[in-house]
Order: sequence, then C-alpha cells, then structure tokens
Amino acid sequence: MRFLRIITAVLSLVGLFFATDRFARWLVRAPHELQGPVPRYKYRVASIVPTSDEEGYWRQLRLGMEEAAVRYGVGLEFGGSRSQNDEHLVDRFKAAIAARVDGIICYVEDNDQVAQVISQAVRRGITVITVGSDVPASGRQGYVGPDAFYLGYEVGRTLRMMKKEAKVAVLLDGSTVRPRSTQARYLQGLRQALASAPGLRLVHVGRTPPGVLGAQSAIQDLLSKEEEIEVICCFSPHDTLGVARVLRESDWHHRVILIGTGLLPETLHLLAQGVVSATVASYPLEMGFESIRLFHEIRTGGPAPRVIGSGTQFFRPEDAPVLLEQLAHHEVENVR
Repeated sequence: MRFLRIITAVLSLVGLFFATDRFARWLVRAPHELQGPVPRYKYRVASIVPTSDEEGYWRQLRLGMEEAAVRYGVGLEFGGSRSQNDEHLVDRFKAAIAARVDGIICYVEDNDQVAQVISQAVRRGITVITVGSDVPASGRQGYVGPDAFYLGYEVGRTLRMMKKEAKVAVLLDGSTVRPRSTQARYLQGLRQALASAPGLRLVHVGRTPPGVLGAQSAIQDLLSKEEEIEVICCFSPHDTLGVARVLRESDWHHRVILIGTGLLPETLHLLAQGVVSATVASYPLEMGFESIRLFHEIRTGGPAPRVIGSGTQFFRPEDAPVLLEQLAHHEVENVR
C-alpha cells in the first residue's frame, strides 16, 4: 500500500508539473493567439510618400501598397511627410539606408539632391521604386506611374477642344526641370499637342516656390503681370488647389480656365463649382499595388518590366456630383 501511495504521489507531481508547464506556455502565448499569428515578412520596404490627405490620392496609394504587401510577404514601414521637402526626403532615405531595408518606394521630385541619395541606396543593395513621379537618372530600378508625356499631351488635346485661341500658362512644382524628368516630359507632351493649334500660345512656364502657399503666391504674381492669361495648367494636385483658391477669391475664375491634376476632396468641390474646369487623375490604388508587385518581381528575379504605366482619366464639372457621391459613400463605410 505504501508503495502504491508513493507511485500515486509521484504521478500526481509529474502531472502537476506538466499542467503547470502547459499553463505557463499558454500564458506566454495567449496574447499572440488572441491577436492572430505573428506576421513573418520576407522583405522590409520603406514607403516614402506624402501623408498630406486622409481620404484622397495619397491614402489610396498607401492602401494599394498595403494590399499588395499582404500578398507578397512585404513588411511596410511608412515614413513620409505631409509636404514635399527635399531635406526631409533625404533624411528619410538616410534613415531607411541605415535601417538596412530591402526596398524603398518613393514619390520624389527629380533633382540632384534626391537623385544622389537614391543612387546611394541602390549602391547599398536596396531596391528603389519611384511611384507617380520618376527620377530616371538616379539608377532607380523601377517606376510605376503615368506616362508624363502622354499626360501633358492629353491636357493639350483637351484644351484644344475647349478653346480655339488663348494665352496659356503652366505651373510646375519644384525649383528646376531636369532633362528627361517627369515634369520635362509633361511639358514636351503639352507643347506637342498645342503645336497643331496656333491660336493656343504657351506664354509662361512657372515654378511654384516650396511651402503650402507656394502656388498661391506664384499665381498672384503671374496674374498681376499677365492680365491676358486665359488658361492655367497645373502639374501638381496641391498647386491645383492653391491656384483654384486664388481664382475663386479674386473672382478671376470667370475668365480663366484651370486644368488641374488629382482628385483630392477639395478639388472635387471646386470642380463642381466650376472653379476647376477640368482635372486629370491617375489611379493611385493600382499604382500602390503595382509598386509592391514590381519590387517583389525584381527581388525574386522575375521578368517584370522596369517601367509600368498607369492609366489616366479626365474629369469635367459634370462628373463632380457622381465623384462626390462616391466619396461620401466611402466616408460612411469608413465610419462603420
């Protein structure tokens, strides 16, 4: 009997040990089990794109990237700023390089400072994809976005249908236009389209100063000197808003046609009001998705093209009610 009691006691201790051990293991695992499996990523990618709008262009771009990241096992680290500032961009590139990420996907202006830091990242073995705006001389491995020449040409073609004769001004963002850059190609396309319309004369190509009020100060200065300007074409979505505000507040929008870029919520309202006469937009959700897919193809040695063109579409004031209804529906769905 005594022997049986000893055996029973030993078995009880062993059972208690295993039960305690299992409970301890469950206790350690519990938070992870409640949250689902810990994601495992094949690659780390730093996304350096603006964060200036919550429901518009840049948010759609980020959503597309996030969707593709799940499919391709990519860990995304968003590190953009609210405004395009070269110093901030360079700092973020240097931080991504120091963190030894596998890739960088970025929206940047084509200038020497940015091109140099992209080249530095590429030399460190980091795959760099530009999106929306290209920097072809930097050594970047891929670009996803609209064909800037075609974009400029379509702006000119649309303008030909709206006016037979007019003095035209173009506003490009940033300090310089580098050869082969996105903005240079946009300008080439626009000029080629206007070449077959002698009555439409491109009389001014301006650069908007940095800062949130850059476009507003540039257009105020232009219109105070060139009173005969009848058409303004804006390359940047935020320049479009800045110019539209000046036109609306000064009542110039009754005599000036504004052809803008982008579908920010405020742009849609200005389009509905007729302050913006037309706007051209690409497809940011698809661009974001394709940028991650292209990164994955490059890293795995796939046959992906190094340049993926995204489509563009023109919108006129009569399109605004449907677009605003879609935006309102999207906001309601987000609240739910």
